[in-house]
Amino acid sequence: MLIDELAAACSETYNNSNPGNCGVNCNNGMNCVGRCDFEDGCLDQVHCWPQKGGRSDYECDKLLCCYVQKYSRRYSENVLSVENNIDFNQYSRYNILSIGCGGAPDLMAFERTARGKDIYYEGFDRNKRWKAIHELIESYAQKTDNIEVSLNRCDIFEVLAKNKPTCHSYNIVVVQFLISHLVNTNQIFYITYPRENSRSTAKADSLICCLPQPIPTVHKISLWICA
Repeated sequence: MLIDELAAACSETYNNSNPGNCGVNCNNGMNCVGRCDFEDGCLDQVHCWPQKGGRSDYECDKLLCCYVQKYSRRYSENVLSVENNIDFNQYSRYNILSIGCGGAPDLMAFERTARGKDIYYEGFDRNKRWKAIHELIESYAQKTDNIEVSLNRCDIFEVLAKNKPTCHSYNIVVVQFLISHLVNTNQIFYITYPRENSRSTAKADSLICCLPQPIPTVHKISLWICA
């Protein structure tokens, strides 16, 4: 399974990295305590930014390895939790668009629930540092018969702005922590909660991010997941 191979590879890389501060090239030198998952370490800084200062994003290769090996299982289980409310048997195959895909914990989740069904997974993340981990995911997909991936290290909003049609019709869209990141970094502009008597199929307490215009590259979406 992808989750086992990727977590093991990232754990090995992280554990074999130099202890202490990441070195003279560390872009968080004043706040880096070396072990990324220590209290008030770089992971805490990203997750609790700006309250804890320091980093606001995963701008370190070592930090990404720590993040994947520590949180991938937990976050993939969060995605799998929707299985209690959705009949996945209705999907003959999974065509997934993942926004803010990172290390693809949603792909890990859907690999488990697909039970051999074909999966097409297209992920977007603007963080260029995911390259090495994305190459591991691509290598895994190449040797796995039912999984095809396209991983893009670019801004999804810049892609949408080009207004070009997609080659695939997605039936599952996953938004991975994009909303919370935009809120934390003061980049989000408009959020609304649906009313109880709204026609929206979302639950009354769910969070909806309103885009300024329709998304032309997404068709026939039957499932949105905000992880």
